[in-house]
This record gives sequence, C-alpha cells and structure tokens, in this order.
Amino acid sequence: MGKSLADQLLSAGLVDAKKVKQAQQEKRKEQKHQPKGQSSSAEEMKKRAEQFRLEKAEQDRLLNEKRLAAERQKEIRVQVRQLLQQHAVKPDGEIRFNFKDPATGKVRYLFVSENQHALLASGQLLICGDGKRAVITNRDTAERIKERSPEAVLFDAKSKIDESVLDDAYKDFPIPDDLVW
Repeated sequence: MGKSLADQLLSAGLVDAKKVKQAQQEKRKEQKHQPKGQSSSAEEMKKRAEQFRLEKAEQDRLLNEKRLAAERQKEIRVQVRQLLQQHAVKPDGEIRFNFKDPATGKVRYLFVSENQHALLASGQLLICGDGKRAVITNRDTAERIKERSPEAVLFDAKSKIDESVLDDAYKDFPIPDDLVW
C-alpha cells in the first residue's frame, strides 16, 4: 500500500508533523458535523442556496402582487366614494322606491320624490352604492363609477329590461317600471 499524501509531504520535508496533525483534526471535525449518508460538497450547498433564494424571490413577488392589488382596490373604493359624495342627488320625498341589491340579493329601498321616481324608472337616474349606503346619481356619474367598479351600480332601469327573458305570451303587456306597490 502506498503512502498517503500527508506522509509523502512529511518525508519530503515540505510540511512538519504539527501541520499534518492539524489537517487531520480539521478533516475529522468536518466529517463529524456532516449528516450520515450525505456528502456536502460546495456545489450542492450552492445549488440549495440558489434554490432557496429563487423560492424566496417568488414568494416575495407573489406577496408584492397581492399587496399592490389590495392597494389598487382601496384606491378604486376611495374614488367611488368621492364620486358619490360629490355628485349625489339627495333623495327627498315620501314615495318608497324598492330595488334589488345585486350583491346581497335583498330588496332595499329609498324614499324619493315623484320626479325622482319617474327619472329612476326611465333610467336617467341610477342608484349606486359604496358598501352599506345607497346613493342616487345621474347617468354620467354612474357611468364613471361603472368604469372603476361595475358592482357599485346597484340599480339601472335600462339594464333591467331584457327582451329575451320576456315570455312571448305576455309580450303585448309590458310591466311598467314606475308601478307603485
């Protein structure tokens, strides 16, 4: 059996016995700290570190996208709220105007005047909402709100009429939109 590299260097006089012992001790410590069945090479460590870095970058990117989407939604809600505050038509009257809230499916109502009732039924005025409250607005404002958030428009008389849904037997008898119950 041939001599080890350390023995050959020692016999050649290139290193002393103290340095050979120190190198052997470091090698034993390194082997002791390695998990059994795995040889940790520098390449494997680099691959794992790179994989971890890529996964972390992907997680950060996804979190950032979610945060930006939430910020955009918040900005849109603020814009809708401002438009409703600035261009709201104050409901003033004693006639109860019922409408179905598309978000909840419940029937809600506003007390309006006769003129407002006629304008709502004809589609010149619309009902928009920013969560809990419902506000009457004109068609131009409602269109601007619909561009930002289509679900904010709660009632539009012109979009409610769908000819394909009407039954052929009753096509000569349309239901008036201004019918008061």
